[in-house]
Amino acid sequence: MVCGNCGNEPPESSRYCNMCGNRLQGARPSFTPKPRVEHRWIYVDLFDLRLPALMRSEDDRSEVVSYIYERFTPFADEGWEWVVHPSEREFTGWVEQEHWGDKLLAGADLLCRRVHLDPAPGTEEAGHFVSEYRARQLAQNRWRYRPEGR
Repeated sequence: MVCGNCGNEPPESSRYCNMCGNRLQGARPSFTPKPRVEHRWIYVDLFDLRLPALMRSEDDRSEVVSYIYERFTPFADEGWEWVVHPSEREFTGWVEQEHWGDKLLAGADLLCRRVHLDPAPGTEEAGHFVSEYRARQLAQNRWRYRPEGR
């Protein structure tokens, strides 16, 4: 049985919800999360690699895409995914820049999306959410205090 007020699933023998105290009125439909899609443009900088803007072959394109993927990883860890993959012909997000007479690939503008599932009422996360990727970074102990003379 699911509480119609907060979406909590109290023990079967309960007459009242153990989260909000609401009286349970028989079986109600369970809460189904509503997916919410967020879109965002993410720029991946490639200028430091000094790659030529002209990609003559599929191998050239796949090399550039591997660099993009490597630099996109922190965003992917937060749930972002590409709407149009950079290896596809219809991808038009390449940013080119002139440098000392050469046309170089400066970066890529990627249209990305992330799907959120709205939590059941009363089970929302705190407003200061830290992604799993960032939490792993913060949990690393690179420097430790060592007293003098030890």
